[in-house]
Amino acid sequence: LKAKVLLSQWTNRFLSMSTFQDLDPVTYAYARFSLNICLCYSDVPPQYFIQSKVHNQLAAYVTFSLDIVVGPALMALVHLSLLPELKPEIIDTGVLTSLLKILVTSQSRVIIGQACKLLGSLSLHFHNKAAIVNSGCLHGVIDMILGHNKSWTVKVMSVATSDSREVDSQIQYYALTALTNVIHGSDANRVLAIELKAVSPTIISLRNAINSDIIYCSAVALANISYNNSFTGGCILTEAGDTAILEALHSTDIIKEPRLVYALLGAIANLCTSEANQSHLGSTHGLIEATVTICDSARESYLALNAAKLLLALMWKNPSNKAKISKRGGCASLLKRIIRHCNSLSQQNDNTTIGQKNEIIISDEDNQHIDCVEMSCMALSSMLLVKTAHPRLTEIGGVEELLRICKKSSNPRILSSISMVITTMVPSPEELYRYHQEENIVDVEKYNALPVLKKIRIVGFGHLPSPPDWLETAVSILTMSNEALVLQPVWEKIEFVESQRYMEEFSLPVYPDAGVMQSQDLRGYLFSLY
Repeated sequence: LKAKVLLSQWTNRFLSMSTFQDLDPVTYAYARFSLNICLCYSDVPPQYFIQSKVHNQLAAYVTFSLDIVVGPALMALVHLSLLPELKPEIIDTGVLTSLLKILVTSQSRVIIGQACKLLGSLSLHFHNKAAIVNSGCLHGVIDMILGHNKSWTVKVMSVATSDSREVDSQIQYYALTALTNVIHGSDANRVLAIELKAVSPTIISLRNAINSDIIYCSAVALANISYNNSFTGGCILTEAGDTAILEALHSTDIIKEPRLVYALLGAIANLCTSEANQSHLGSTHGLIEATVTICDSARESYLALNAAKLLLALMWKNPSNKAKISKRGGCASLLKRIIRHCNSLSQQNDNTTIGQKNEIIISDEDNQHIDCVEMSCMALSSMLLVKTAHPRLTEIGGVEELLRICKKSSNPRILSSISMVITTMVPSPEELYRYHQEENIVDVEKYNALPVLKKIRIVGFGHLPSPPDWLETAVSILTMSNEALVLQPVWEKIEFVESQRYMEEFSLPVYPDAGVMQSQDLRGYLFSLY
């Protein structure tokens, strides 16, 4: 009885805010059926929904012209789409045609928002992406990025009601979610997004939004468009997307919004798809300084990791940027980050858990520390491939500190990561011979790096058929006599990792309506939507 009363109250509320004044029993039954599905979707096995073809019935309701039927049906489909088994089944109902019609013609903000939300959820299933693109829904979603559709805007401007002209943040959020998820994992859709002119509205939403969630979604959408694609990355730079991202980065509080800073750093890193792009970004005022500062001062491990990742992205195969970042404090910042997280690991060794087969179980927190050390070592080793950076590491005692860590550590990832940095400090055979002739001693000999590198061959890379060639070469050079050094060919050091290590794709989760999870009596849920 209580549920009936509440549903009646919701109906009256909806009718009071709608131009639709009549409500027959059948229409009311359709709306109530859909709302019941919204509430029970997590309590019923997915297979039961599939066998009873509830999703087919809901898709049929979406074709109605009455908002009171379409709205609840869309919400119910969104909730069902959160079940992985239902995602392909919903696509098979042919609902995409109805969704495109809604995106183009609907005057209801709530319904447009729910349509975008459903597309965002369905596109998390890889095989649904092609159907969504082929249906034209991606184009419709891109038109929604600025928070309204074109036909609706023309109509409200003629009415001249200022409230109607406001951008709807819910539509923006879910349109950007759908765009991000459709592009995720699909190179073809990345290029298609460029052809459909998705970049400009996404940059505008990034620049104009005051809602941090919209800024975040805009940043990850741009990150996915440029992911591992020099053409799409160049298109974003042409539209001054890097400037918009950097402006957002400078205006974001790293303490209050670390998640947003993470996304902005990732978006810039994904733009580093060519040497020209890297050089352009490296010359952008304030970018290197801001990234070094974040790497140095971030409290969250994942944020420091992404700052190190961006430094790696800027430096990868780019000598000019390596020198710039080294000169602007990058070397000291990365070394401090490595030492800090290695020390955090050593302090937690007493709490190490041993599994049933005596294997060491590493906690999630420790894994975050290790991830950050690994990325910082990748960035630092890339920087040290230019010799002008070597004195900076020597001045701050970097080799000695890193060797000290390696002597104490038995973690393969820590050891293998630091070995990249130590290897960069091993001179080429002709350079080492010259040092010997001049009776100079290099850091790797002064602090006895050879036994450490031999340890790393076994502990750090014992799981591989053989250690990396660069490690073997470094060990070999340090064991050679002067006579043997003279006979060796030139040692050309190259990047230790591929460019994909600093690139990241994002997907955005879709959640059930907050009211469903929070309101036991349906009141907040129903009234918040209509």
